Amino acid sequence: MALFTICNLSAAVSPNYTTLLLSRIVMAVAHGVFFGVGAACASSLVLKAKAGSAIAVMMGGLTVAMVVGVPLGSWIGQLFNWRTPFLIVTGMGTIAVLGLTWLLPREISH
Repeated sequence: MALFTICNLSAAVSPNYTTLLLSRIVMAVAHGVFFGVGAACASSLVLKAKAGSAIAVMMGGLTVAMVVGVPLGSWIGQLFNWRTPFLIVTGMGTIAVLGLTWLLPREISH
């Protein structure tokens, strides 16, 4: 999540197309890894019988982000400039990293 957030900041301040493209590629890889690790964490934080539900709730967040966030980000980008959605996601990512650091248990028993 931290790498995803840093890549969004890098994209927002990129001085040229090459930097933007590299930031977006690394961001895409970080996004995929985050959801793999997130699914494993979600399933290990609940009882075995609830593991599927925990993963479904986590993946539901991805679906909502795509359905709501992508058009909203596009609209914000057209309203202001193309860098603004990246800065907003950087802020949201920072909050997510802090939340994960604070709320995720240091050790998972199973």
